[in-house]
Amino acid sequence: MARTLAWLLAVAATGSVVVGSLLPDLGGAVERSPGGDKGAHLFAYAVLVLCWLPAILGGVSARAGYRRILAAAAAVVALGWVLELVQGWYARTPSIGDGVANLAGAVIGAALGSAVWARLGSSRPDRDTAAAASRGAAPGEGQR
Repeated sequence: MARTLAWLLAVAATGSVVVGSLLPDLGGAVERSPGGDKGAHLFAYAVLVLCWLPAILGGVSARAGYRRILAAAAAVVALGWVLELVQGWYARTPSIGDGVANLAGAVIGAALGSAVWARLGSSRPDRDTAAAASRGAAPGEGQR
């Protein structure tokens, strides 16, 4: 159930970013937000990466978790660039600056996610440590 809710949150957050990126900014609300347009992009993409992490990190080893965090950040950055290109077909203007802000936000989200994962994931053994323990070896032995 929790995993399903995590996926629903991630999909809803992605949908919100897509819709928000393609609809016209009526009344200049984004421009008046703290940090202006670029701050809104940075915040949205950091949060978007963080929203995907509970959905993709459930039950994986620490090593696999870091790879999934990087993959989520890369996917979110790719989405951001695609949306910037597509904006030219709608009532928006594509911007390289927005794409860079999206990238920076995704990096910040991935860094925060990695920091949390290091705290939470460090209490979970990864596959190498679990395999060593099952052989009766001390953790770290044979992992050179």
